[in-house]
Amino acid sequence: MKKAMVWLLAFMMALSSAGCAASESAAPAGDNPSGSGQEAGQEKEEEIKEDESQAAEDAEVITEAVYPEMLPFPIMEDYEDMEAYEKDYTAWFESKKALDPGLSGLPEELRDFFEKSTIQILSGCRENRNYSPMSLYMALSMLAEAAEGDTRAQLLEVLGSSDMDSLREMSRNLWLANYSDDGMTESILSNSLWTRNDMEYRQEAVDFLTGDHFASVFRGKMGSEAYDLMLQKWLSEKTGGMLDDMISGERFDEAVFLTLISAVYYRDRWLTEFNPALTQKGIFHGTEGDTEADFMHENESGSIYRGDTFTAIVRFFLGGERMWLILPNEGMTSDDVLADPGLKEMIYDPEVWERIDYGKVDIALPKFDVSSEIPLTEDLKALGADLIFDPEKADLSALLGDSSVPVSDVRQNARLKIDEYGCEAAAYTAVTALGGVLPEDQEQYEFIADRPFLYVQMGISDMPLFIGTVNTVN
Repeated sequence: MKKAMVWLLAFMMALSSAGCAASESAAPAGDNPSGSGQEAGQEKEEEIKEDESQAAEDAEVITEAVYPEMLPFPIMEDYEDMEAYEKDYTAWFESKKALDPGLSGLPEELRDFFEKSTIQILSGCRENRNYSPMSLYMALSMLAEAAEGDTRAQLLEVLGSSDMDSLREMSRNLWLANYSDDGMTESILSNSLWTRNDMEYRQEAVDFLTGDHFASVFRGKMGSEAYDLMLQKWLSEKTGGMLDDMISGERFDEAVFLTLISAVYYRDRWLTEFNPALTQKGIFHGTEGDTEADFMHENESGSIYRGDTFTAIVRFFLGGERMWLILPNEGMTSDDVLADPGLKEMIYDPEVWERIDYGKVDIALPKFDVSSEIPLTEDLKALGADLIFDPEKADLSALLGDSSVPVSDVRQNARLKIDEYGCEAAAYTAVTALGGVLPEDQEQYEFIADRPFLYVQMGISDMPLFIGTVNTVN
C-alpha cells in the first residue's frame, strides 16, 4: 500500500551500398563492344547470384520469434478530448493486462540463484561492473533444454527448479512479465539458438526453445563471414545498439557446435527528471583515485531505506519500474553491502515498504555509463554448475544427440547508463559449446554519491534486471 502511495505521490509531483566505378577502356578494333558488354554483364549477374546463394547457405533464419503486439501508451497531452484519452488508456491497459502472467516480484524459488550469482559475480571488483541476473538465468534455462541426465539435474538445482516443466513455465512467465514495447517503456528479453548447417539437432528440444523460451533459431556455416554478420546484426538489434563496440568482435569459431544467447534491452524515462540546469561538476572519490564527474542534483520527497552497512534511495520511472541507488556507509565497501542481509530484504521482500522512511532527500548523483565484459565460466562452477564444462561428463544430448560436447565458454557483456532524463541498459549472455501520504514536516536526508556506490535496476514486474557497482566515474 505504501509503495503505491509513494509512486502515486511521485507521479503527481512530478542504420550503404558502396558505389563501384567501372573503368572505361577502348574496345579493340573488330570487337563488338555491345556484345562483350552484355557478356560481361551476364557474368557479373551470375557472380552475384552465386554469392547470394552461398550467403543464404552460409546463414539462414530457421525460426524467428514472434513477440506480442502492444497498443501504444496514450500520452494525455496529445489529447483534446478526454473521453477519447480514457478510451485509449483503457484499451492500452487491457492489452497490457492480457500479457501479464501474474508475477509480481521475483518468485521465491529464484531468489537463491539471483542472490548467490550477484554476490559471486560482483564481489571483489574494484572496477565498474554491470551484471544482468535475468539474462544469465534465461541463458541457463535454454542450456537446460539442451542437457540431459546429471548435467540437466545440476542446472535445474542451480536455477531453483524441480523439473523441466516448472522451468519452462517459469522461463515463459519471466519473459512475459518483463515484456513491454508500448512506446513508453521498452523492456524486451530476446533469446536465440545458433546451429551448424552440417549437423542435425533434435527437434523436440528446438521446439521447447522456440515455444517456451521465445527463441529464434538460426543455421549457418560456422566461421563464415555471412553467419558472423547475421549474429552481429541480431545482437545489435536486440540490445538497441548499446553494445556495438563489443558486438563488432563477435565471431563463430569453425569448431562451434551450438551457441545460445539471451539478450536484455531496457529503456525508460524518470518519473521526475533531474533539472539539467542544476547539473554541475564535482569530484568522485573512486577506487582508482579522484575524478571529475557531472553531478545531477535534486531535492525531492522520497523514500530512504537503511541497512546495517548502507543507505539507499529509490527513484521511479514512468512505467512504474524503479532503481535503487545504494551508498555504503563511511568506512564500508560494496562487498560489505553485498553481504548485508538488508540488501536482500530491500530487493526481494515485498513488505520492505513497511520499513522505509520518507522525507525530503537532497540528491547529488553522478551521471554514469557502466560497461563490463564478464567471463562467467569459473563463477558458474563456483555456483555448482560444473558438469557442463567437463569433457567427460557434460551431456547436451537432448539437443545434440550423440554429438554431445561440453560448454567451452559462458560470458556476459552489459552496459547501463543514466542521465537527467532516464535510464538505458542492455546485456547479452552467450553460452558456447565448442568440438502513501507524507507528513507535512518532513525529515531532511542527504544522498551524496561522491564515492563508490551500487545500483539495482528493477524491471516492470518488480524483478532485478541489472545490478552493478560504480567504482569510478569518467
